Amino acid sequence: MPNIFKRFMKPEASAYVFPDASNWDDVTEIVKPGDGDEEPFEEFQPDEAELTAGQDGDFTGFHEYNGLGGEALLEEPEPPPAEAAKEESPAEPAASAEEAEPPRKRRSTPVDYARIQAEAILSQAREEADAMKEAALVQAQEEIQQLRREARSDGYNAGYAEGMASGMSEGREERERQAMEQGKIVKEFLESAVKQRDQLLDETREELRDLALAIAEKVIRISLKSSGDVLMRMIETATEKHRRCEWVQIYIADCDAKNLAMSMPELTAALGHLSDRVRIIPMADDESGTCIIEMPDEIIDASVSTQMDNIRELMSTAVRD
Repeated sequence: MPNIFKRFMKPEASAYVFPDASNWDDVTEIVKPGDGDEEPFEEFQPDEAELTAGQDGDFTGFHEYNGLGGEALLEEPEPPPAEAAKEESPAEPAASAEEAEPPRKRRSTPVDYARIQAEAILSQAREEADAMKEAALVQAQEEIQQLRREARSDGYNAGYAEGMASGMSEGREERERQAMEQGKIVKEFLESAVKQRDQLLDETREELRDLALAIAEKVIRISLKSSGDVLMRMIETATEKHRRCEWVQIYIADCDAKNLAMSMPELTAALGHLSDRVRIIPMADDESGTCIIEMPDEIIDASVSTQMDNIRELMSTAVRD
């Protein structure tokens, strides 16, 4: 049988191999303990008594004491993460060059903005409802655990007073029965809370939808009064997928004609793929945001009110589903 006391008193004094300092030139950040998930490195520093005790050449005990056995070898330290990142850095310029040119996207319209606002409001309502449900579940679980702990404690005290044998058993059963009753009450409360949450969402979903659409429509109409770019983008969006035709006539409200006239060169250039004969016809009695596009074989109603009605119908269908 090996002498265990000797192995503890005579550990091996092995030399520590420091990494090459030249490999650490590009390191720009030092990871401090607690900043990441990894534990800080602790350098091994043997005591002077251990270094003296290991000079007789008996290193086997020290290896076995550290769980390495007698065959442990010193290994080259792995290069730091910064060096590996430095070796992979030449591939980054090529990737960044590919990402330098973003994909060409369709120009957004106020209608897109209205749709995004409506979806954001509905999403926020769902998140708040889920947060309320999660908080209620956590609170209920904590109450159940507390009731169980109290039941065990009370059952133990009552049983000890009546007797170590029968009293503890009867008290435990009684407390468990009470805990089950309390758990049933908590479960019923959670079910009621979920039903109330769903009912609240059903009652407010349509109101939130109408509110979001009303805000979006108001923003669009204010934008129409201040600039003709909004109406021009509406016309471009409505005609971007149509084939070339002989002529195009665009009917707009008289109050929007002045703003659109300032953007007429840009509109003519944007509709060049559709026709070379583009005519704007103001209508005195129509409301702001009216936009009816007439072509030889088709008439498109791109008015703000028409598009908002289409969005309301789509959102109502989505809510019912």
